[in-house]
Amino acid sequence: MPGYSSWRNTEAYLGTLSPRKGKGTSTRVNEIKYWYEFPLAGEVKPGVGLWAVFTIYKDTITEIKYLTDMPLNKILTDFGKPGEICMDAESAYTIADFAYYTLALYYPEQGVMFTIYGEAPRQKVVQICPGESEDGVSGVMLWNPTQTSSCSELMVRYIGDFQYPPVYNPLEGATGMDINTFYNTYKDTSNASTCFDWQDPDWP
Repeated sequence: MPGYSSWRNTEAYLGTLSPRKGKGTSTRVNEIKYWYEFPLAGEVKPGVGLWAVFTIYKDTITEIKYLTDMPLNKILTDFGKPGEICMDAESAYTIADFAYYTLALYYPEQGVMFTIYGEAPRQKVVQICPGESEDGVSGVMLWNPTQTSSCSELMVRYIGDFQYPPVYNPLEGATGMDINTFYNTYKDTSNASTCFDWQDPDWP
């Protein structure tokens, strides 16, 4: 568990699973990152085995990141209403008439955040359909829930160290949809194809 688990003990256990592993990079003093892939555990999606990235500070695990194929409605049913929802509102990743978006569901008391990725038509508005996320795969980040943060701050840590990271804005400010409406809409499987609009400030 982030904030409590010793990396020394965790590393010894992970070694029994015969994973592929490597060392990542971090700009923070006394912080180390390691990635692991466990191909024998099955595939999260075709060609992608179960993988995890561990962040360690002075032998204590502070963060764990991995992928899940849990659909949006199940995330909302199992974990409840998010404390915050934020999204990439910079339109930083665009190709022709499509935009790539990232939507983060932040559960501060549980120490978990889900990130949903997708491709959206980009016209005068970007039409976002989170129930139909790209490849049906979401990212998960676990951290010590006693360490307070915000949705946008955690997203910057999730994607890694960039000189100019995207800016993640609250859902309501970016789209006009509040958290209650999002939760009540997308926990219902019959609304999986429901979309909402984001006014793209970079559209000519």
